Order: sequence, then C-alpha cells, then structure tokens
Amino acid sequence: MATPAAENATSGTSSGNESDVSSDVPGPAGLHDVVSSERSYLDYDTGEDDVSYGSNDDAEVKDGAIGEDKDEASGEDLSPTLFMLYISRLERRLVESGRGVKIRTSKNIFENKESRVRVIPGMLYADDLLLLAHSWSEMKQLLQITTEVGNELRLVFNPKKSAVLDFNEPGSGVNPELSIQGLVIPTAKSYKYLGITLCNNRNYRSEQEKEWKEKSTKAVRQMYAKSLWKFNRFEVTKIQWKATCVPALTYCNSVLTASADSRKRLETSQREAGKWALGQPTFNIANEFIEGELGWASYQSRGAKSEIHFFARLERMPSHRWPKAILEAMKTCNIFSEAYKRMKHLSRLYECEFDEAQHVESEERHWRAFRNDVSECIRTFTDREWRENMETKPSLKRYRQHKMNRGTIDHVYDNTK
Repeated sequence: MATPAAENATSGTSSGNESDVSSDVPGPAGLHDVVSSERSYLDYDTGEDDVSYGSNDDAEVKDGAIGEDKDEASGEDLSPTLFMLYISRLERRLVESGRGVKIRTSKNIFENKESRVRVIPGMLYADDLLLLAHSWSEMKQLLQITTEVGNELRLVFNPKKSAVLDFNEPGSGVNPELSIQGLVIPTAKSYKYLGITLCNNRNYRSEQEKEWKEKSTKAVRQMYAKSLWKFNRFEVTKIQWKATCVPALTYCNSVLTASADSRKRLETSQREAGKWALGQPTFNIANEFIEGELGWASYQSRGAKSEIHFFARLERMPSHRWPKAILEAMKTCNIFSEAYKRMKHLSRLYECEFDEAQHVESEERHWRAFRNDVSECIRTFTDREWRENMETKPSLKRYRQHKMNRGTIDHVYDNTK
C-alpha cells in the first residue's frame, strides 16, 4: 500500500526571472554552477538541442547564473532538463533517505538486503513530484526532506495544487495531516499527474476511463465542426483525425490498459469519424469498408505497437534503472501488471513476440530494425484479418474483388496540374 503526494513547485520570486532565484541559492551558486557540476548527465555532442533556455540569442551568463534579457513567467520557458538538474539535490536526498516503496528484485537469499530490495521514494519530472510510502511516518519524513531542500533551493510548493491519496483499505487507520513547508496538504480521492488521473478506488484507472470516453466523444464532435465546410471533407477528416484526435486518445497507451468497454468506445468513435469522412454518417456501413477506404489502424494495433516497444525498451535497460527494477520485481514475485499481461496477449495475437534475452545481451539486431519488424508483423496481421473479415460479408463481394490494399492512394490536390 502506497500513499502518493504530488506537489507542483513554483519559483519563489514574483518577478519570474530565474537569475534572481538561482544566484542566491546556497551550495551550488546558481543554476549555471548546478549545470556545470552535473556534466555527466549531459551529452554535449547529441543533446544540445534538448537542453535550452529560451532563445540562444537572448540568453547570457551573469554572476554565475543563467539570466535572460526579458522576464519570463514562472514555469514557462525553463527547460525540464535544466530544472531537473537544478532540483537533482532533492532526488539524491530522497534516495539516500531509504524511505519509500520497497520492491524485491531477486530471490537469491544469499544476497544482502540492499541487493535484493530496491527502495523507490517517488517520481520526479521537472516540477511535478510524486512521493510514495508504505506508512504515514515514512511519508512525513519524505515531506520533511522535500521541505528542507525546497527551502535551500528557494522553491515554494503550492498545497492548493497538491493532494494526498490514501490507497489503504477503509478503516485501516486515521489519515494524519501531512504538510509541506508548514502548509497542510489536502486529502483527495483522485489527482491528475502528468496528464493521467489516478484515484484510490479498487480500479485506480476508473476516473481516467471516464476521461477517455469523454475525450473520444469530444474529438468526434470537434471534427464534425471543423471539417463541415472544408474543400474536401474526406481528406480533411482523414488528416485531422490522425493528426489531432489519435494522439489525444492514445496518450500513455504503452503503460495504461483501458478496459474492454473503453476500448470498444474508442473504436466506435473512430468508425463514426470514418463514416463522416465518407459522407454517410447515419448509414450502416461495413467496418471493413471504412477500414479499406481510410486505412486507419485500430486502437488495438496502435496499443500493441506501443506496449511491445515499451517493454522491449525496459528489457534493454540496465538493472539500476527504476523501470527495469520494477519489471524484475514483477518477474521475481510472479505478479504482473495489467499492461504487461496485455502486452503478452497482443504480442501472441500479432505473432511478434520478441526474444527478451536477445535484446538485453546482443546488439546484432539494432533497435530500429526491431521496431520495423514489429510494425511489419502488426501490419501483415491487420491486412490478413481485414481480408478474412471481408470474405464473410456478401455485401462486400464486388469490393473485395477490386480492393487489394487498405487505404487510398489519392493525395490532396496541390494545384500543380
């Protein structure tokens, strides 16, 4: 049982100028010195585009801090990479405390406890912090460490944007007041962290399931409004659905598993969009005809590709990485997450199971080749399934005789002819 508390950190100055904040920080004298002392985290040959602050023309170094000619509102232009370097002291202190959720990664009884058990105090991405603990006392200690480091770095945590979620069984204990920087953190039943709503129900995705269904309905209605009077409803709908609606509805589908009802609702929304693109929104049209004309992949195949890629990446990670440690803990205890079980099911369904040991020990097959192999397996299975389903429908007899491939080859008229 874990008790997460998520806090959003904001700058402690009202002007929003990062140089005013960082230049007075004790220890490493400002953000510039922090970055200089953490050179091992940066790859200056390949990562220069990933680590930036505003525009290179406007940035300048003053008195050991990174400043800028114009003031920026807090949290707007500061790169998440730079902020994580700046707040890395908090990460180290939390890890060194030995408090957090303990997971077992080895069955070898002859190893010491430190080798068999990993402690994860929480997750941190830029100013979004999630703390995890088995008990209230440990959570208080983690919050105390966060308070101390926040005061040292001149950061202010906003309790109004924070929450405490209790995953204990009802009646298992009284929830004490938890505070950060002297301010009480409210208790909630759900909280959105990095775009995903978590709740303390038995199904922690129940609130997120509702959001998926609402998003699918909203995406279809927005597409209706935007493509109604366009020059080519078919092309505009086809492009808009793939460019805007699909990314919104597949966010985090590599690690989250939607229920069968939610997956069905997403597929229904896509078919409604396809019927709208074909100009037949109210008629009963064979699903294979919609799929053949538009060539859209199903949400199941998209999820299969994302999940297989994600867990293959975990297999390639070194053991000290937390995601790999959690995967090893699942294998050690033989208790697997819904996402892992779903990935195994889809990999068997699409006939693209990967050799886990090969992707850990061998570099003969490069990552790009593996991704291409997975995509090809899923595409081949989808095309074969599409042809087989058309064979069962008499209304598509003439269509399947002349339609060889899914999708269309026509392109938007570009005024060149």
